[in-house]
Amino acid sequence: KELGIEIKTHQPTGYDKLYAALNAALQLYQENIQVEGNPALEHLRKRGLEAAIDSEFKLGFAGQGIAKKLREVKYSEQTLIDIDILMRGEHGLMEMFRGRLIIPLFDDRGRVIGFAGRALNDEKPKFINPPKTPLFERSHVLYGFAQAKRAIHAANTAVIVEGYFDVIAAHLHGHENVVAQM
Repeated sequence: KELGIEIKTHQPTGYDKLYAALNAALQLYQENIQVEGNPALEHLRKRGLEAAIDSEFKLGFAGQGIAKKLREVKYSEQTLIDIDILMRGEHGLMEMFRGRLIIPLFDDRGRVIGFAGRALNDEKPKFINPPKTPLFERSHVLYGFAQAKRAIHAANTAVIVEGYFDVIAAHLHGHENVVAQM
């Protein structure tokens, strides 16, 4: 308010199936990261961020076959495209985040609205961020806001940092009024 910045809340409705598919994907990603020896778990251990797996940030890993498992459960190919689990490439459909560390993105109410994926080797791009979807629009999201809103209110201050892991590290070290711009 003091700086003249208006914060709008984005509350899409009628997308229960997309939210359910995103939650199902998140559950699979979280199961995958618990598998000992996977590269995402090792990456987080090296950075001292292993606690983020079981934290409110719910990090995961996109091993192989996530889309197949989701389709077996009940989600259509189009639904998986709509939530960016699958994408159309020049050789047909492919999983968007295969082999990447998964960073769930939440709206201000704590609902999963998309995923970002971080490469675990020299693969480019380093980060895959979701495009605009019915549930996600980059300019409407502050990463970590759902986790930080109580602390921001209590401190009457928000600290804005550069990226996902800056927010996660700050929260893991007790600085819970930290968010990042998307």
